[in-house]
Parts: sequence; structure tokens; C-alpha cells
Amino acid sequence: MPKIYRVKTMLGSTIELELVEKTKTTIVFKNRKSGQLYKVSLEKANNNRYVLNINGEKHYIHSTEKYISIDFTQPLVYELEYETIEEEKAKPRSGVVQQVEQNVVVSPITGRVVEVKVKPGVRVNTGDTVALLESMKMIIEIKSHLSGVVEEVYVTPGKPVNKGEKIVRINPS
Repeated sequence: MPKIYRVKTMLGSTIELELVEKTKTTIVFKNRKSGQLYKVSLEKANNNRYVLNINGEKHYIHSTEKYISIDFTQPLVYELEYETIEEEKAKPRSGVVQQVEQNVVVSPITGRVVEVKVKPGVRVNTGDTVALLESMKMIIEIKSHLSGVVEEVYVTPGKPVNKGEKIVRINPS
């Protein structure tokens, strides 16, 4: 579950930053509105003075109990809060409800079918390639998520497929 930080400024705007990655030395935030990433690392700290590296730019922070300065000026931030939120489940954009079928391999991307590697009656194992798709000049292997016998093939080479479209149906065994 992502952690969201809300920064309220003296100018009345609110910025929402999502914690994307946290290591021992670096934190990465994403601006939820613009999508811009901020890579933050602490370079030096002593006597309430810090040097922060934010996307390659150094900023000098000084703090006391009542006062914080950033680059030797008072920041325009007056409130900082955070919360942990549950991720929303993906909703289809077209308004059409997609029903996921249990024994069907679907396309993870939009692309063009280059090759179908299986046909009805063929046995496949988990991880076997069932089709090849081309998308953005790359060939992507579509792999089976279960073992069984192929019952039906829904695609043909040269035809386009959309993300979430059926590729093959497998009878698990």
C-alpha cells in the first residue's frame, strides 16, 4: 500500500507525493498530479544542518525546534501530513466491464500477433510460450499461467489484439 504525503503551501496549494522507493540512502517520490519523480538523498548532516540532493541539485537545510530554512530562506510549506492508502482496483477506461475467465490466457498489451505457438489439443505447461506479439517494434512472448491442454485459440497471425483480449483457452489438468 502506497504512502502519500500531502504538502500544503502558504499559497494555498496542496501537492501530493507518493513514496515510490525507499532504500538505506535514497527515497524516491512521485508527484501524483504531474508524474514527476524526485530522487532524494541525504549527503551530509551535522548540528541540525543537512545537505539534501534532490534530482542532482543540492539544497541546504537548517532546522531548530521552531524554524526550518531551505537554501537559507523560510519554506512556503505550512503543513505536512501523510497517510497510507489502499490502491484502487483498475477500472476499464471504456466503461465496459471486462470479465476475467479463469482458464484463458489474455494479452497483457495491445499489439499485433506475430505467431501462435500452440493449437487445440496441444499440451502446455506453466511458463510455456503460447503466442508472440509485436508492440512498439519489440517481440513479446505471451506465456501460459497454467498447465493443461489447449482447448481453443482466439487469435491469428497478423491480426491486432488489445490489452486484455483472449489469446487461448486451456483445460487445466
